[in-house]
Amino acid sequence: MRGNKGFTLVELLAVLVILAIIALITTPIILGVIEESRLSAAKDKTWAYVDAVENAFALDQASLDPTPMTSSGISGDITGSVGTQKIRVSGDRAESGTYNITSEGIVTIKNLIFDDYKCSTVSEGDAPNIDVVDVDCQLKS
Repeated sequence: MRGNKGFTLVELLAVLVILAIIALITTPIILGVIEESRLSAAKDKTWAYVDAVENAFALDQASLDPTPMTSSGISGDITGSVGTQKIRVSGDRAESGTYNITSEGIVTIKNLIFDDYKCSTVSEGDAPNIDVVDVDCQLKS
């Protein structure tokens, strides 16, 4: 029976073992890439909220009845408004969080919740020389 063509059971099992080993190696790598992209998306959404609060603050201050600025600035809920101006963000909305606008107009964000992440802006310096330099996101517990 030399004319039979095909693979033996041992050859097929060897191929399955090789494919299983490749899957075991690549699955954690792929999951890591997915997790990194989710983290990056949460950081980008936080920056979008910083921009949205800055825009709402600018519009409020340009209105006929601006919100008075105190020495500690203006604070509020991220899902609300700055004075009379609603905070408008396209894309995913945050579940909760707070903002603070210093008397110098610097926006900081605290405990912004997106799906599985809690994000806050990272600031350097002391008033009046505060600078927002980064966003820190952690898996919410």
